[in-house]
Amino acid sequence: MTFEKLIRLGGTAAISSGIADIIGIFILIIALYVPATPGIASVVFLMAGNVLLAFALMGIYGCQFEKTGYLGLIGFVFALSGLLLGMARFFSPLGWGLYLIGILMLVVANYESKIIPSTGLWLWLAGVAISLGTGIAGIKILSYLGTLISGAARTWIGISLRRKIEKT
Repeated sequence: MTFEKLIRLGGTAAISSGIADIIGIFILIIALYVPATPGIASVVFLMAGNVLLAFALMGIYGCQFEKTGYLGLIGFVFALSGLLLGMARFFSPLGWGLYLIGILMLVVANYESKIIPSTGLWLWLAGVAISLGTGIAGIKILSYLGTLISGAARTWIGISLRRKIEKT
């Protein structure tokens, strides 16, 4: 697989994961007000979003690995490990904490390289922080809002990755 193909597929995965999360959260919001809404649909979309996010992380790190150094590598490893631990529900709080720290490290590493739009990465970080913080506190609607912000930011990042490859 060529480098350009990896970045293109990573961008597509970021777009798809963001859209899947947005659809899954809209289903959950509808289920708050319409109890007859099937819950399995939201689970399928949110799980698909998380699986695609694992591939998106590979593309996000792959496009900037030369310029982000060890901070980017450690951030990628923390984010991916945390995502997988959180998805498996194996030490879930630790997993999502690692995920948040990993994204923070990727954002800081990208700040120097400016390969991916910093605003998109900061919005992703803010969405994850809101979602995790309010999810732990049990405030569902704010947790859903954080996931919507995160999904929109990942879609934006994915579009940026695909445009970056198309320009070269």
